Amino acid sequence: MSNRKMTAAKRNQLLRKYHTLAAKVGMDKNAKIDFLEESYGVSSSAELAAWQLQEVCELLQNTVNDKGDVWRKRVMAAIGGYLNRNGFENNAQMVKAVACRVTGYQSFNKIPISRLRDVYNEFLKKQGVGAKVDEIDSAISAYTKIAEQFVKSKQYKNVN
Repeated sequence: MSNRKMTAAKRNQLLRKYHTLAAKVGMDKNAKIDFLEESYGVSSSAELAAWQLQEVCELLQNTVNDKGDVWRKRVMAAIGGYLNRNGFENNAQMVKAVACRVTGYQSFNKIPISRLRDVYNEFLKKQGVGAKVDEIDSAISAYTKIAEQFVKSKQYKNVN
């Protein structure tokens, strides 16, 4: 009797894990049904055997990890670009340390995809704002030079 309860408990744990991973991958209800019908010929995860649930969970976990790797690379590029742009030291350890500090996590690989996405977008925004500030600064400098040349050429008459 206890083996059946353990099996049922393990099965329920696998079902929860399946639904959690499917949500992380971005599968909606219809996508899950399509996936199960195409892969296993069933329309519900409850119809899968325990070994099939384990297989599906491993597949989805690999997909989640792949997405995480993509976001980690994006974050490293965004932070690295920001550090380069501002003249700071830029190496993999420094970039990972910045990401961990910003997110509050101890390990770069433990940062969830949602936080990686936030960090990536924020550092891209910082780079974009920095580029706009440089552009405005250049325009102001050019305007100032033109104004100085105008005043020096005595085309400007001081009216008092």
